[in-house]
Amino acid sequence: MSPAEVTFQFSSDIQLKLLAAAIAAPEEVRKTGADLRPELFDNPALCDFAKILYKFEHKHKRAIDLEEFAAEVELLLTSDSRIPVDEYRAVQKQLEDAITEGHFEYAIEKAVDFTRHQAMLRAILKGGEILKKGGDFNKIVLEVQSALSIGAEAEELAWRRMSEIEPEDLEWLWEGRFALGKLSLIVGDPESGKSLFSAYMAAHISGAIPWPDTPADKPRPEPGKVVFLQDEDDPEDTLVPRVIQFGGARENIIHVDGIRSAEKGDRLFSLLIDLGRLEKLVTREGNVKLIVLDPLSAYFGVGVGGKLNPHVDAHVRTILSPVKAFAKRLNVAVIGLVHLNKDAQKDMMYRVGGSIALMGVPRSVWLIRWDRDPKGPRYFQYMKSNLKTGIPGLAFYIDPEIGDVRFDLAAEVPKAAELLAVATDRRPREEAKAFLLDRLKNGPRDARELREEAIQEGINYVTLCSARKELGIKPELVYYGDGRRKKWIWPRLSPGEKTEQKRDLKEQIADIKERRDKERANRGQAAEPPVSEAVVEAESQDEPDKPGELTLESFIRGRD
Repeated sequence: MSPAEVTFQFSSDIQLKLLAAAIAAPEEVRKTGADLRPELFDNPALCDFAKILYKFEHKHKRAIDLEEFAAEVELLLTSDSRIPVDEYRAVQKQLEDAITEGHFEYAIEKAVDFTRHQAMLRAILKGGEILKKGGDFNKIVLEVQSALSIGAEAEELAWRRMSEIEPEDLEWLWEGRFALGKLSLIVGDPESGKSLFSAYMAAHISGAIPWPDTPADKPRPEPGKVVFLQDEDDPEDTLVPRVIQFGGARENIIHVDGIRSAEKGDRLFSLLIDLGRLEKLVTREGNVKLIVLDPLSAYFGVGVGGKLNPHVDAHVRTILSPVKAFAKRLNVAVIGLVHLNKDAQKDMMYRVGGSIALMGVPRSVWLIRWDRDPKGPRYFQYMKSNLKTGIPGLAFYIDPEIGDVRFDLAAEVPKAAELLAVATDRRPREEAKAFLLDRLKNGPRDARELREEAIQEGINYVTLCSARKELGIKPELVYYGDGRRKKWIWPRLSPGEKTEQKRDLKEQIADIKERRDKERANRGQAAEPPVSEAVVEAESQDEPDKPGELTLESFIRGRD
C-alpha cells in the first residue's frame, strides 16, 4: 500500500486547515483526541510549523496565538540557512489566511481520522522494516492496532432530545421541486436536456425570472447568483449562449474552471478536497442560490486506485455527506446531474447511474425523459422527493433550431416509473392497438380509466401511449362541471367508417389474438423478450381528428 493510498483524503488543503485549527481553535481540536504531531504533515513547512506549536505548548503549557506563531516562524527562518525561505513564506501566508477565514468544522471533524491514517502509514512502513530484519509479526499487529485506537477514548455518541431540536420551515428555490440548503439530482439519458435545463434554471435565478408554473399573482423573485462546475461542455460555445438565449444575467453566474497551481499545474475540482475552496467563493460572493455539478461524478476526486467509485455506496456517502452539510450550512441548493444506467430491466430506484446511495442521500431526484423526437416533448418528473409530494411533472419542448424552451403546463405527464418502464417490442404494441380499437369504438373514454383498464389487461402504459401514437389518436382536454375542472379524453373511432370496415377491424383483432396465442404455444410459454426504450408522447392540445381520418388502412400501415 502506497502512502497516497493511505492519505488520499487528507490533502495539503485539509492538513493546512488542521494546523490552522490547532492555532485558532486548539480546544476544539483537543476535544477530538487527535494528536497532531509534526511528523504527520507531508509538507516540510507544515511539519516545521507544527514543531513550533509543540515546542511552544510544552514550554508554556498553553496554545500559541497568531502573533507568537509569526515571531517563532521568523526565528526559524533566520536561524537555518538551509530552509527555502520563499516556499516557507508562501505556506505561512496560506496558513495565516486560513486562520483568518475560519471554517474549521470539516477539518476538525477529520482530525482523528487524519491522525489514525498517518499513524497507519507509519505502522505499515515500520512493519516492512520489521519484516526485513526478521522481527516478530505480532509486533506489526500491535503497531497497527495502536494506530487504529488513536482518539477512540475521545469519541462518544452524539445525541439530542427531540425537544431540543427546533423545527425549521423549508425555503424553496423552485416551489416544491428544489429547496435551498438541500442536495438534489437531475437524472436522464445523454442528450435528454439535463445541461440545458440547468442553464434554463440558472437564467431564471440570475435574471429574477419567474418559474413557468409560478402563479401570476405571486411577487417577482429577487435575483440570485449561480455557480457552475461543468466538465463536459465549453462555457464559451454552450453555456453562455444558452444563458443569453434564456434571458439570464451573466454577471450573476460564475463558472469554476478548476484548481490552478503554479507548481502542480491545473486540475479538476474535487468535492473530496476542494469543498473548502468552494465555500470560500460562495461566502465571498454572497447571495448564491444554486450550485450545479455537471456531471456529478466528474467531481468525485481521486481516491484509492484513482477516481472514487460512484458505484460503491461507502465512496458515494463519503463524498455526498459533506456536500449535504455544505448546502445546509450555506443555505444553497446543490444540484448534481447524473446519467441513467443502461439496464432498462431494473426497478426505477436502481436506474440512477451508480450506487443506490445516489438515490438515498439527495432529498429530491428529478428525471428528464425524451424519446429523441426533435419536435416531441421532454418530461420533467420526480423520481423521489422527501421534501414535498404531489408536485406535478412538467412537459417541455426544445426548439431544435434556436434551443428555446417552451413548457406545456396543460399536458398530462406520466409517472417516472412509467417513463422508465421497459420499452415495447412489436407484438405487445399490437395488442395495445387492439385494446384501443376495442375500447374506443363506442365513444371517447377518460384517459385515466383507459390506463387503469390497460394495466389490468397486462398492457404497460408506455406501450399504450406508443400504440395511440401509431394509431393517430390525439388526446383532447375537456372541461366539465363548473368549467374549472378538466380531464384528458381519448376520442372514439371516426363515425364515418363503413360497416364492412368495422367487421374487418374485428377480424384484425381476432387475428392479432390468434397469432399471439400461437407464438406463446410455440415458445412453450417462454418469458417475454426484453423490449426497447420507452416512447411517450405528450398529451397535446391539438384539434380533434376529422371524421374519416383514422382509417383501417392507416391502422394497417402503422403495423407495417
